[in-house]
Amino acid sequence: MRCYVLLPCYNEEKNLKLLVKRIDDVLRNNDYEIVAINDGSKDNTLKVLKELSKSFPITIINHEKNLGLHMALKNGIKHIINISNSNDDVVITMDADNTHDPKYIMQMIDKINSGYDIVVASRYTNGGKQVNVPIHRVFLSIGINTILRGVSGIPVKDQTTGYRAYRVEILRNMIKNLGDNFITSKGFEVAVELLIKAYYYGGNHVKITEIPIVLDYGRKIGKSKMKLFKTIVLYLKLLKKIRKWRR
Repeated sequence: MRCYVLLPCYNEEKNLKLLVKRIDDVLRNNDYEIVAINDGSKDNTLKVLKELSKSFPITIINHEKNLGLHMALKNGIKHIINISNSNDDVVITMDADNTHDPKYIMQMIDKINSGYDIVVASRYTNGGKQVNVPIHRVFLSIGINTILRGVSGIPVKDQTTGYRAYRVEILRNMIKNLGDNFITSKGFEVAVELLIKAYYYGGNHVKITEIPIVLDYGRKIGKSKMKLFKTIVLYLKLLKKIRKWRR
């Protein structure tokens, strides 16, 4: 089993050195590879990634222009599917801004190895929480996740987080069933689309679970790239699509 850590990166020069070191601390005794997508960063992200790749197992996919999170995830997943030699390999998706603590990676891998196909690193399951997040964002996030759970029927409480583990077989099946349309969203709601399509189209009886995490937004260096109001509107538009996918 090999673990691929998929890191979409946009202007993350201040976060990457610490994050990559902490990923290596967790996975250094395992077979792993970081697949980093530099999505047209305007700072020194690409330079930092190239320097880090001399010491750590990093493959860099470079977008000359900023294509968006959806294309970073799409191209990263397709790359991993093409190079993976086993359906039991694991893909970890996570943010590159240090808000997702790598210490939870092994717990997710253990869940995959025990028979689960998708593992969500959850703020909202028992034992999980988030800190240093503006209160209005907390309430909005909880509300959106409650609605998404009801509409999608997927039995996890945190459907908007991008911190997850997928068995490669599930992603392969999803792409086999949907082709290049496995991702069609163009905003931050793409994380929800990926989860839902992997669950719906990843095979028969996809097994999904959550592990509790503490998400500390205070670890992030730099401003958030998410436009809150625009993202809420996109989530609401996504609900109609989810009903179609579910049918």
